[in-house]
Amino acid sequence: MVSRSKGSGGGAAVVPPSMISQLSSATTAAFDLDDYEKEEDNEHTTTVVQTTVSVSSDQRHSKQGGHNAAGKHYEHWPEYDIALRFAHHSSVAYCHDDTSLLAWNCSRCSFAPSFVPTPPNGTATNMQRWPWPHRGREPPPPPPPPPNQQGDATFRTDEAIYDSIRNVFGYTGEYQGAIRPGGRSHPVVVSFRGTQSTSLRNWISDLRFFRLDFDWPVVNITNGTAGMRVHSGFFHAWNATQLKPNVTQSVVKMLNASVPTDSRELHITGHSLGAAIATFCAVDLATMLASIPGFEHVPVYLWTYGSPRVGNAKFALFVEKLLSHRSMRMTHHKDIVPSLPPEYLGFHHVSREVWQHPMQLPPISPTITSRTIYEICDGSGEDLACHDGQCLMGLCHSVSDHLMYFNQVQLSGGSC
Repeated sequence: MVSRSKGSGGGAAVVPPSMISQLSSATTAAFDLDDYEKEEDNEHTTTVVQTTVSVSSDQRHSKQGGHNAAGKHYEHWPEYDIALRFAHHSSVAYCHDDTSLLAWNCSRCSFAPSFVPTPPNGTATNMQRWPWPHRGREPPPPPPPPPNQQGDATFRTDEAIYDSIRNVFGYTGEYQGAIRPGGRSHPVVVSFRGTQSTSLRNWISDLRFFRLDFDWPVVNITNGTAGMRVHSGFFHAWNATQLKPNVTQSVVKMLNASVPTDSRELHITGHSLGAAIATFCAVDLATMLASIPGFEHVPVYLWTYGSPRVGNAKFALFVEKLLSHRSMRMTHHKDIVPSLPPEYLGFHHVSREVWQHPMQLPPISPTITSRTIYEICDGSGEDLACHDGQCLMGLCHSVSDHLMYFNQVQLSGGSC
């Protein structure tokens, strides 16, 4: 494992070390994706146009009958901008250059200009195990923000954490400036990488046979957990790796900086496997913060993209209540991963889902026959009018839908 840190400025931790210590300890069948990919190629033959129509929050409605009117059909819903921001944060987690990620000057980082409160020190533990290039070098100074981004909230990376045993990665950081209407002025961010493309096909195949094989051990909460079960592989990708102690320590360090806690909010995001890890991270950190005087009012938000199901219905309900329904789980058309593990094995999605999909239109031009719609689904987590009801037996098959969200955010490896 390697944890590389840039330092976060002043402020001594007020969280007892025992608290962090306590929190930190807690078969394959053939699946021919080639056939599915050939089929989906025939489905994606139209050009999608995305337009912007502002709507207000009072335009949301509750689901009635079989029609999904929870948010109707939006081309731009109230949380569109911040959901897009965290899709970008999830995309950055796939970057394989620790130097540019720590300096926040990678090509995928351009959605948020950077700030550097103190010169980065490039410190690391076990740096010789870090598999990426530029080991031991000072990150270069970040470039100035593009002219059209002057005045935007600025971001800096605090830590980049890689566990080489389980091949999982995440990073932490913070903003100066609010990133949503009415938001607090110094948000903290945690982002997790999904499954790398070299192993994605095998991982998707295995997802079909995952089981609810682990009782959820919730720290500091004694009631309401009976019967909650999750898949052990997802849980241990967070709980049994170097992500948990290092992310927790970094978040606590930033929350304990000189900025008042009432100007802080915590946002946790991830795509694919990273979305599953983000879900467990959000539960652990929300539980921990609720037990610490002064931190109990720091809101925790969860933003996931192409997430698999990670637990049963009791676990999903627990997550929603713990986060006070501050979670958004985005799906894209017929993305294969949100169909897995199958619901008939006892799994259940966390709500609230936002489903991105094309809507057919009268031809605008010979090449434009549909537009992208974002549908605010009901609060069940398994809305049949959204992703769950689009494919035979609820099992969708599109890999390409899994790797691209908002028609612009690449959620896979590649240039950074």
